[in-house]
Amino acid sequence: RRARATRIALSTLAASPVIRHMRSFAVASTSASTAHAVRRRHPVARWVSSRVSARASSDKEASAPSTAPSGRGGGTPGSWNLGVAHSDANSTDQRSFVDRLFKAYPTLVAAAKDGDAAKVAAVMDDVYVAAPDASTKKIRDAQVRAAALEAIQSGKDTTLKALLDRGADLGIGESDGGGDGGEGGALIRGAASAGHAVVLDVLLDTFGLEYMYFKDAKTGRTPLLCAAANGHEACVARVLARLMDAEERDDGRRATAVVDAVDVDGNTAAMLAAENDHAGCLNQLRGAGCDMEIARESDGATAMAIHRARVLSRIRCIED
Repeated sequence: RRARATRIALSTLAASPVIRHMRSFAVASTSASTAHAVRRRHPVARWVSSRVSARASSDKEASAPSTAPSGRGGGTPGSWNLGVAHSDANSTDQRSFVDRLFKAYPTLVAAAKDGDAAKVAAVMDDVYVAAPDASTKKIRDAQVRAAALEAIQSGKDTTLKALLDRGADLGIGESDGGGDGGEGGALIRGAASAGHAVVLDVLLDTFGLEYMYFKDAKTGRTPLLCAAANGHEACVARVLARLMDAEERDDGRRATAVVDAVDVDGNTAAMLAAENDHAGCLNQLRGAGCDMEIARESDGATAMAIHRARVLSRIRCIED
């Protein structure tokens, strides 16, 4: 009770004209020695001085510029400050355009992932229109590219087509005709591995048929090897059909050479299909003229031998 009474008394004193005068004196004083003398002279003056110092410190912190990120766009592609300071566009136009992009981006990505082509088309036509300048175009293109990649990974060919039809740039340059095909090759092999047959078709149409021949730098697998290993018959059928068409056009590459290509472990597509009991894929490869007697360097196994062993194993299981 005594402490509470003391606080009430001090609060009452702080509101009095005398104390207000002392507070003004403490604030106005620029001499450290004078302020020290005031604080020593009276306990109330010490309390007033401490309150003034605390308030001044609080006001300084409140007026200081924030160093925290603005959060504009969150983790969405495209930095808000990307080239804006050096842009020829009006700043108001820029802010309005970019704000609309960041607001619409989650909807665009969700629609691309869910395969909602109508929603993608509506958002693209309403928001992702021509950018006011080059810097804001970079932000726009980055977000559209991210949505297209989401559609590819999710196997949504309809939304991928909608984005590509509206100028989506996947940011993949032309292939030099060798190596692993870079990002384009990785996307195509990924679609083949995941069994996204229609997406695979769209990507081959977009990048070119030469991407059928590129091998992964680590595994040595082509799109055909990837599809056969995972038992994706539709992907195998699409690649084989395109290979046969390419051979008929005499583009300098033999389809059979691709059908019998080996990965870093010496496996052909037929070997991978046989080992994993993908009979449908194996039948398609045999129909395309694959060589079932190519021997794997590590153990001498052939696709035919592997296939026979798997068939005999299943027969024994049935008999048992």
